[in-house]
Amino acid sequence: MYSYGCFDPVRIPPHTTIGRYCSFSRTCTFLNANHPLEEVSLHPYFYNSALGYVENDRVTRTQFEIGDDVWIGHNATILASCSSIGRGAVVAAGAVVTRDVAPYAVVGGVPAKVLKYRFDEPTQEEIEASKWWMKDKYQNIEEFLEKR
Repeated sequence: MYSYGCFDPVRIPPHTTIGRYCSFSRTCTFLNANHPLEEVSLHPYFYNSALGYVENDRVTRTQFEIGDDVWIGHNATILASCSSIGRGAVVAAGAVVTRDVAPYAVVGGVPAKVLKYRFDEPTQEEIEASKWWMKDKYQNIEEFLEKR
């Protein structure tokens, strides 16, 4: 609900769970499988059953879980070794995410690492307790915002 930029099945694979109020750049990409290095060939014909050469897929596909209020920047790439990006996290432009991202972390670089956290722990707890992301855009969230 209220998320945008995430409805392209080529960039963001099916079975990806996406929270509310997320922002995805037009150029971010999720890669839900790796080429099988142990196979004779790295070509998809030899591991992707959708191409008609092999009967069953020979790779494991990641199912991603994206928390609420996540922002994924321009040209960010999320690899199959990452399965979740926590609530309130930011993935910087150009980042290559190789592992799970903690809530409220700002990650960047190749490979991506935590650059900082958006809020200190007490503030994160206050935000979590508010559950503001469960409100829809027509509900009054000004009371929470005014406390900040």
